[in-house]
Amino acid sequence: MSTLTTIETIDSNLILSNLHSSSQYFFSVSICNHFDCGSSSSTIHIRTPILSSNRLSSSNNKPLTKPSTIRVKTHFTKSNEIALKIFYPPEIIENLIISYKIQHNSLTKQLNISPPLLNIRLSHLSCGTTYEIWIHTSNQLGTSTSEHLIAKTDGSSTKNFSLKINFELLFFFLLSSEITQFERSLRNDCS
Repeated sequence: MSTLTTIETIDSNLILSNLHSSSQYFFSVSICNHFDCGSSSSTIHIRTPILSSNRLSSSNNKPLTKPSTIRVKTHFTKSNEIALKIFYPPEIIENLIISYKIQHNSLTKQLNISPPLLNIRLSHLSCGTTYEIWIHTSNQLGTSTSEHLIAKTDGSSTKNFSLKINFELLFFFLLSSEITQFERSLRNDCS
């Protein structure tokens, strides 16, 4: 069972208190600016020592309940990438499942991720293409309802299709300077 706790700080040092005895903690760090957060650091595993019950303060353990719907927004898009910003519900989350597919297509891809990733990038996508994305969480008591997003990668898929035109045939119809200008305009989108 795991619980995600996000701590935002501007200090270079952070002291964590009120940890439970005989528990495992996994820590990772991500540095953020106004636009995006970088990838998470390697995870550090720490096990707290066993303390006698008279030395422990009363803890406020979260009851295990089925997770509520996760909140997700499109953070940014590129020609072959969609970045998602994740906002976890307060319940204990053990797994994050992301399913995505090209809109009006039946082939679905799925990612199973262990929290606490706050930013997720779907990569190796097609340029200028609309994707449907479903995200839900799960734990031992069940699965949340899905959050549904529609996002489009940057660029234009029609220009990508134009690259398949036989340039030898175009040469007979266009002057060489116009071909160069035409090729430049195609490279500016989805290269």
